[in-house]
Amino acid sequence: MGRFMINGNDITNFIKEGSKVQFIVCILTSIIVIIPDRTITILIGGPIYPTAKLVIWIFLAASILSIMWDLFIVGKFNKKERSMVYEELYKDFHSISMRSDMKRIKDWLSTHDVDAYVKQHKFPEERDTNFNDIDNSRAAITDRFTQIWEADEGGVLSKWNNDVKDLVPKGRVQFLLERIELIEKALEEDSSDKYNKPMFDFYRDLYKL
Repeated sequence: MGRFMINGNDITNFIKEGSKVQFIVCILTSIIVIIPDRTITILIGGPIYPTAKLVIWIFLAASILSIMWDLFIVGKFNKKERSMVYEELYKDFHSISMRSDMKRIKDWLSTHDVDAYVKQHKFPEERDTNFNDIDNSRAAITDRFTQIWEADEGGVLSKWNNDVKDLVPKGRVQFLLERIELIEKALEEDSSDKYNKPMFDFYRDLYKL
């Protein structure tokens, strides 16, 4: 199972979800605390009393504790949410359907080349009887890899915690790069089909392939 932690995405989401004021107050209070008393006296036109300084320190401490508590709650929620996402991705990626899709592509490419794929994709009248199933399998495989990539990009998974490598065996990444990528690059060159290069590069870089 993946190992999830509070990360930068948690903090970003936390700010977006209504805690901007809390962060701003904390920052402003911190600035007041570190400014020398002489400077504050000049700015406000009079002395700052020790009691006021103490109140500022208490307010700063309370703000920091509140932010830490909120981040803890966000982290607990995200840990549960991420575990659920991880389990769903794992079940789908290691399903019988995924294995069937990979076998279908592998078998078809053992008797056809990428040019034949592009030609049949472009001209429906020249397709093999099972080509639609082949094309659907190719799209389904790409979709599964894309979901995991997007989960990492969105902070739900973390490649630094090996979440992606826990999900995706290296052999399947090789299958993606050696078969699926070749097809999708060729399809984009011949039609308007979108080749998602960043997704393929993500796996290539992560697995050093």
